[in-house]
Amino acid sequence: MKTSVLNRAKRWGDTAYPPIESFKKMLLLTLVSIFIAFQFISCDDDEPPSIVDHDPSLPVKLESFMPDSGGIRTKFIVKGSNFGSDISKVKVLFSEDEKEATILGVDNETIYCLVPKQAGGDNVVNVVVEDDTIAFDNTFHYIVRENVSTITGVRGDNSLVDGSLSEARFNYLYGVAAVAGGDIIVAEMYAGNIRYIAVEDNRVTTLLTNFFTAMPAVTKDRTKVFFVGKQRPHKIYLLDQENLWEPELFVSSIPGFNGDIWSAAFDDTEEWLYFFDSTGKFGRLEMNNPSNVEVLAENIPRGNGTHNCLAYSPYHDCFFYTIYTTQAVYRLSKDGSEYELWIGGNGQGVSTGHRTEAAQLYYPGGLTVDEDGNIYVVNIDGNTIVKCDRKSDFVSLLAGVPLTMGHKDGPPLEAQFYLPFGISIDEDGNFIICECWGSGVVRKLAIE
Repeated sequence: MKTSVLNRAKRWGDTAYPPIESFKKMLLLTLVSIFIAFQFISCDDDEPPSIVDHDPSLPVKLESFMPDSGGIRTKFIVKGSNFGSDISKVKVLFSEDEKEATILGVDNETIYCLVPKQAGGDNVVNVVVEDDTIAFDNTFHYIVRENVSTITGVRGDNSLVDGSLSEARFNYLYGVAAVAGGDIIVAEMYAGNIRYIAVEDNRVTTLLTNFFTAMPAVTKDRTKVFFVGKQRPHKIYLLDQENLWEPELFVSSIPGFNGDIWSAAFDDTEEWLYFFDSTGKFGRLEMNNPSNVEVLAENIPRGNGTHNCLAYSPYHDCFFYTIYTTQAVYRLSKDGSEYELWIGGNGQGVSTGHRTEAAQLYYPGGLTVDEDGNIYVVNIDGNTIVKCDRKSDFVSLLAGVPLTMGHKDGPPLEAQFYLPFGISIDEDGNFIICECWGSGVVRKLAIE
């Protein structure tokens, strides 16, 4: 800084500021330049931009796109002809899953858009103009950016403290829900608390005490969360964003279910709340008539019934659930009439590979399913999160160091977890993970 002031002083004489006359000349020159530029722009704007319609009698032609690689929200340009200028009639689709780009503008020969989230690797690019679909010969290389970070909680301190994210302390986190607005609600199984984590507001508050529960059911819009009591009489509490997440007793009991209930889930209609207990009884409760409870199946595979979690897959239109003691994930039809081994069943371990022929699980707990039908399973004692790819049926390691307990943020395959249990996907497709044993920590696996 001293050098730059001294240089200015040498240029302008004894002071570090320009003489008044020189300053006036500079100001005048600047104003003249702005005026000329304005006139030039005004002349160009005298005529409104022309609107060109797509001509269906002529082919849509593709020339090039740029850049050839990038990640989510990368600015993407397509060059060609006969696109028209109506944004509503143009689409740019990436990958075989046809992930749709956000179109910013079209001028008949150029499409301006933002790259959507998609699978990593080389993906096809298709352009759709009205009824015409054209594919590029070359592919776009999509780069997935991932990182594990700590949101709140401190490993080794279970003193149960509200406050800022850095001040808050947790105990035995067995339930987690990523809710609307980027916030999080967690359940402390053995402390009996439900707590609210306002990420943007940097605060943690206790919402409910003396209620022992685990993984909740969350509505698709993430504005309502239902926690089912683990033990009889299985009270259900509703937390609604409209009521500032204030807990409200929804039902006082679920008759006919005597075993422990570790989780609950909705199907795509959200007309029924589904659950199963540690005796292997699978049932549902009608949301508009909570006194109507149906037993759908009994004696479904359950192991010893502890730590088992349930998740619905819109893609498969069925449920998947973990069996903690037999190291497996099962598929379960919505009516409970059909079930089958889906992942694991190959003994306790951390091997990856085909979901039933080679993959092993290590005391699985929480699980979730994304919109594409990929299943994500938490290995509690394995200290990892694995992904079962819908297309390939291959189970791969997503995050964590197998059989290594610890607390380390960073790249997913270098990050360390300490007995993770619950997992929930947030609005942006990231994973919120809670660690269950002793002091609780809430982690985020950020995809993109």
